[in-house]
Amino acid sequence: VSATGGNSGDAGTGGAGGAGATGANALFGLAGTAGGTGGAAGILYIGGVAGNNTQSIINSSHSVGAITGTSGAGGAAGVGGAGGAWTGGTAGAGGVATAGAIIYAGGIVGHNTGTTILNSFNTADIFGTSGVGGAGANGGNGYATSTGVAGVAGTVGAAGGAAYVGGVLGYQNNGEVQGSYSTGTTTATGGAGGAGGNGGTGGAGTTSTG
Repeated sequence: VSATGGNSGDAGTGGAGGAGATGANALFGLAGTAGGTGGAAGILYIGGVAGNNTQSIINSSHSVGAITGTSGAGGAAGVGGAGGAWTGGTAGAGGVATAGAIIYAGGIVGHNTGTTILNSFNTADIFGTSGVGGAGANGGNGYATSTGVAGVAGTVGAAGGAAYVGGVLGYQNNGEVQGSYSTGTTTATGGAGGAGGNGGTGGAGTTSTG
């Protein structure tokens, strides 16, 4: 492959994972169901010549316009369902959040599994940001009974994604690089971890008089 980068910058954003579904509230005396798992975030491959390369790249360049990419955020966990009335009505657990996605960004190639990158260069700046981790879910609320049923603990937020960013290559998985270089500034930012969920509210105990 022999190519020259275009006149405008390369930019891309990975898709965010969808939020997990809220668990169903329980009927009388039954436990609430757990919240759903967040959807997977979109991995992003971006480069001045190729995002994901499986071949040889020879005498290629990218020189105009910054290379900027952000991978997808992890899906938030679903909230646990409330327990049903009576002592057996425990609340459902919060769902599982998913991790932020990885980004592979490079001045020539974002992710390389090809054979050779030869006599190629980049003079543009590269900015790569990995996805934020999905937020944990709040635990389901307990139900009010004579003794009260406890709420359920919230779930943890998921980890942010890793960022592989380089002037020539973001990530080298195979092959060799010869006679290639970059003069652009490289900036990599790892995704933040998702916030943890709050514990569910405990059910109030009832009072009686004799």
